[in-house]
Amino acid sequence: MQKIPSWVDAESTAQIHSSVVFVPFEGNRTIIGKRAKIDSGAVIYGGVELGPDCIVGHNSILRQNSRIGAHSVIGNLTMLEGNLSVGEHSLIHSNNHLGQNSEIGDYVFMAPLCVMTNDPKMIYYRKGYSKVTGAHWKTLKGARIEFGARIAVGVIFFPRIKIGRQSVIGAGTVVTRDVPDYSVVFGVPGKVKGQVDPREDRIAKCEVDHS
Repeated sequence: MQKIPSWVDAESTAQIHSSVVFVPFEGNRTIIGKRAKIDSGAVIYGGVELGPDCIVGHNSILRQNSRIGAHSVIGNLTMLEGNLSVGEHSLIHSNNHLGQNSEIGDYVFMAPLCVMTNDPKMIYYRKGYSKVTGAHWKTLKGARIEFGARIAVGVIFFPRIKIGRQSVIGAGTVVTRDVPDYSVVFGVPGKVKGQVDPREDRIAKCEVDHS
């Protein structure tokens, strides 16, 4: 039976494997919603919020202030670097890396082996970097992926870009600039190669009550 730390508020219906590791962070409380499921080997930091019915896969790491919406899935061996959000009913597949200050909307699908970067200058311990003030960390900003976007396997996202609503990003794409809504993008660097018809790409929204 998993011993839940005092700083973790877990609903009685949540399923938490006995091998899950909880790591405190600056006194922040962690919230685990109704019927949420955390599989073996996962690491959960302080300040994490897991919505109702969400799933965290085996050996995934959710660092401080990661927020996961209702009925979303974080696959196995996925790394969430913290200070980020995943919306409701989204599937983040196994073996993905989400950098700090990234944002993923509702009904997003992300296949395995994607990387969301967040450092536009890479000045770590170089000119302009200060470990004392932490100013460099304030410049970090990951991608924003909007409602219903579909991301194929092995996509790399540059910092600070926006992936538009219900867009499709092809396998192996390196996304270096904003993607308009309903666009089909692929290549290195990624370029718009087509359009999604929103009349055909209608999302069947979940009707389950997650309250």
